Amino acid sequence: MPELPDVHAFADYLESTALHKPIAHTHVDEAVLKHGTTVQAVAGAATGNAMEETRTHGKLLFARVEKKWLVFHFGMTGHFGYARTPQDPEHTHADFELENGFHFSYIAPRKLGFVDLTDDVDAYVNEKKLGEDALRVSADRFVELMQNRRGGVKSALMDQSLIAGVGNVYADEILLQAGIHPKSQVKSIDKDTLRTLHGVTQRVLKEAADRQADPSQFPTSWLIPHRQEGAACPKCTGKVQRIEVNGRGTFVCHICQNKIS
Repeated sequence: MPELPDVHAFADYLESTALHKPIAHTHVDEAVLKHGTTVQAVAGAATGNAMEETRTHGKLLFARVEKKWLVFHFGMTGHFGYARTPQDPEHTHADFELENGFHFSYIAPRKLGFVDLTDDVDAYVNEKKLGEDALRVSADRFVELMQNRRGGVKSALMDQSLIAGVGNVYADEILLQAGIHPKSQVKSIDKDTLRTLHGVTQRVLKEAADRQADPSQFPTSWLIPHRQEGAACPKCTGKVQRIEVNGRGTFVCHICQNKIS
């Protein structure tokens, strides 16, 4: 599932292709619209206008069209395309035909994401009960949020109502880099370690976003390029192991990561 770095890469893609380009026609599949949002509302907001700026919050991307904001969530396999003809017509669920003859498309093969419309980004984030963006939350606030959380640290990192943007893959990366076992209990982690975790979280997410969320460009010391059972740990002489954490496949190194119970 696309996570915060992927969404930043999608925002960069939108800005480099479709930003400021007038939209001649809008076609949206009703199946990907959030309840209460209509095809007519999205088309009315977009057609005749252009996407003028982007914002991100966690796993959400917002694109301003005049006084409205298009909202994109990418589900498991969603992404954008930009071409003279839609790149994947079967799985294109929102197509913005631009006046320059190109199509800017929202493509989602598994239809697990959505398209929505809002007047106010901050109000939308609050309405959806999303936590603070993982790249913008301060260290003090991060510690406060974590200290009030029960359960395991990986589950806390992935709780979008607590901190928005971290999913299964980047949670594993962050915890390996921080040297914390994913089953560690948050209540048992001291403030200094939580501050370290905050710093590692932002460093990993920022670097991944700067590298366009492309695993082939990630440092060799990262887990993501080695994320399979039995692979050599990128940080020590151990092996990567796959375990389950709250039903999620999780990759760890039992040498590098200390379990704090």
